Amino acid sequence: AFAREALRGAFDGAHRGWLRSARVDDSGAAAIALLLTDSWHGGRAALHVCAAGDCVALLVRRGEPFLVSRAHVASDADEATAVLARGGTVRAGPDGKARVGGLIQLTRALGDRRLIDAGVSAQPEVATVWLEPGEDDLVIVGTDGLFEAMTPAEAVRIARATVRSADMLARRLVTEALARGSSDNVTALVLLLSWC
Repeated sequence: AFAREALRGAFDGAHRGWLRSARVDDSGAAAIALLLTDSWHGGRAALHVCAAGDCVALLVRRGEPFLVSRAHVASDADEATAVLARGGTVRAGPDGKARVGGLIQLTRALGDRRLIDAGVSAQPEVATVWLEPGEDDLVIVGTDGLFEAMTPAEAVRIARATVRSADMLARRLVTEALARGSSDNVTALVLLLSWC
């Protein structure tokens, strides 16, 4: 519980700080943070993921993708419902994609003062996964530009076919997304769980 609350507090502090600086910068950003903790619960480690926006963390468990977080976008039914509950609207933008107020796909973000009244929230979603030694290989964190260009299963296939270096894996994923024509920002981070 402490790790989850610490992550929520960090996101809240970053959001409030951003809003204080919004007189100069009214932009916003998606954010994701991972915290790996030792556990007193059976000696297992825990992976805590805190996210607000369209970045995604996936764990590779037994060679398969296991989504630890999800993209907070207006096309997700639960997220669209939450936007409506906050008094916002969801409608198609010029590209036909669901957008908050017809403007932005993100339903959660830090900053973005101009979109708070439209229904965008800074409240992160926090997930905890107990890690299994020998079952969990790595964690891939990627922006929407990465997962716009490939499915989680394709990202895992690419990662498993690459030399076991976190830096090389991340570079390969980004290079592949760009080669596939990703039209958004592409960032990848890889955490090898070579058993912590």
